[in-house]
Amino acid sequence: MWLSGALVLVAAAVCVLGAIRIGVTVDETFHVVRLQNFFDHGWYLLDDDLSAGAVGSWVGDAYVYAPVTTLFLHGANVVLGNETWGTVATSSDAYLVRHLGVVLIGAVGVAATAATAARISGSWRWALVAAGMLSAMPMWWGHAMFNVKDIPVGTGYALVTLGCMLALGAPSVATDAFRGRHGRLSAVAVAAGVLLTIGTRPAMWVALGTVLAWTALAMVMTGAPDSAIPKWRRVAMLVASALAPLALLAAIYPSVFARPDLWLWESVFDSSSNGMVSSRGHLPFAVAGTVPIVLLVVGLLGSYGRFAAWRSDPRLFSGRAPLMVLLLLQALLLPVLLVASGAPLSGGLRHVLFAAPAVAVLMAAGLAQLFDDAGARGRQAVAAIAGVGMVLPVVTSVQLFPYSYGYVNEVAAALGVNSQADFWQASFREYADKLDAGDFVVCGATTDEEGRPLRQMPNGGQSWLDLSLPCTGQKLGVLAPYAQDLPASEVKAEFVALRVRLEPPSKGCREIARVTRPRLFDTVVLSTAEACPLVLIPYGGPITLDGAGRGAGYLLGGWSGNPGDPTISVEDRASLGFELQDGLDELRVLGDATGSVEFLINNRPAVSLRTGTGWLVSPGGVIEELGSSRNVVLTIVARGGDAEVSGVEVVGADS
Repeated sequence: MWLSGALVLVAAAVCVLGAIRIGVTVDETFHVVRLQNFFDHGWYLLDDDLSAGAVGSWVGDAYVYAPVTTLFLHGANVVLGNETWGTVATSSDAYLVRHLGVVLIGAVGVAATAATAARISGSWRWALVAAGMLSAMPMWWGHAMFNVKDIPVGTGYALVTLGCMLALGAPSVATDAFRGRHGRLSAVAVAAGVLLTIGTRPAMWVALGTVLAWTALAMVMTGAPDSAIPKWRRVAMLVASALAPLALLAAIYPSVFARPDLWLWESVFDSSSNGMVSSRGHLPFAVAGTVPIVLLVVGLLGSYGRFAAWRSDPRLFSGRAPLMVLLLLQALLLPVLLVASGAPLSGGLRHVLFAAPAVAVLMAAGLAQLFDDAGARGRQAVAAIAGVGMVLPVVTSVQLFPYSYGYVNEVAAALGVNSQADFWQASFREYADKLDAGDFVVCGATTDEEGRPLRQMPNGGQSWLDLSLPCTGQKLGVLAPYAQDLPASEVKAEFVALRVRLEPPSKGCREIARVTRPRLFDTVVLSTAEACPLVLIPYGGPITLDGAGRGAGYLLGGWSGNPGDPTISVEDRASLGFELQDGLDELRVLGDATGSVEFLINNRPAVSLRTGTGWLVSPGGVIEELGSSRNVVLTIVARGGDAEVSGVEVVGADS
């Protein structure tokens, strides 16, 4: 048992140090923007989800996330002086506090896991084993360094499960749950868990509702002596513990939670249609490859033994059975539904992190069953195997520091499974002091049909206008808190692409740096930095530009707009470009301006003529080569007013 305690301490220390060392991850930036919009407009959405402060008709994820976790982290930053209430900072210090806040939430999840195991087993020794099991899963402490949307859900769910177990009582004292301390702890755990879970991901009401419904049913079905509180009062107190945080959520985030007739349905629909590719095989493959293999086998064998023993007396409402059902609901209900429905998932097991605490308790219970079934010598062998199975993943986590979430188990490593070690772009921080001032840096550059990196980020949920901005100079950029130097205003013939492992091999680029870590007996590449020539997409006819995203592939930064706008606007200086097979004589630019406008072609001043619909623009001389002799980059500089553009056409070109 001492080994479990040591592993908990080591894993927690690695998590704290990792939270300090690790970079900002791609999803964190989105939630910073969401929280600022929550303060400004009352909606926890991204900038381009809003039009005049209202939710746009094009938005499909208005009910997916809620601000409880980020409000807690914002409060911590306010207390420490990094932020003022209502203003969300993007500094490295503010992100560090958020990281440490998530560590704290993850630690509460470990404590709730231990308490759950103690409640079901009656032994704090096995509670420590369950905490050790959870700590031996690199995905838990690895994500606890930064993950503001999945770790809180896992911890909240664990608190609800614990609260329901306290409400039901231990098997030997099943009617004392609402006597004194147990009753108060049950109410607090359920209320806090509902607030944290649904206040972060509203769709989790389905899972929590099932757990609470089972608990209420078990209360009704289990016997109670006359001295116990009546069943209806116990159920009423459980329901009140769950409804109170929902009322608080309606006060915190009335735009969503004040309309239960909308959010109960829309949260599930939005969460299951987030644009990712559906695959029934993703989750089983991730479980087989990223759960520590020895613990997985021990848990399965032990659980089978417990199930076999239960079949001899298959009663759901006696002994420990109601409590085991609670664990099975948390561990299996939603994961099975996700696989059966083919729900779109990504990022390994992060979508089902909420199941990890219950899985850890089931693993500990499975180990206890193996201990019961083994003789004296057998117990020593089981203990040795389990000890090795718990130590190995923690050692691998230390090797990967601080990128513990890049763990794969020994079988997957031996089979050469090609896993994505840095899905979150956290390693990009290590390039901050390796880049030259003025470099245009693209985080996760997309590629054209020939495999050549483009000067644009792939669409990962952010505004399409942000795809053409450098990740050192935008609030959604993971490098912005660490690399303050903005790139040169002119478009250069070369840019730097930061790419995570498993992205298509780069063509035409040269590697200038990489981030690697040892993993077991191998070395994994988390990401690379490459210097790439400017590659533009071919001109295919008149280019239409609007707020809905048409023509986005041609943009090279400096634009703004909303999805409902028929035009896009120049932010002082904006560029777009394309590859043209033949020479350029003249461009027709459709748009308008309230001030003066200057045009450049490939960074050289161009000649422009105002027309009724915009401007005619022609080169002022020989066009300077920019990455390729076929590249044409048009830059628009607005002075003394605003400028809007709705289209660009090459005059005389075949469409």
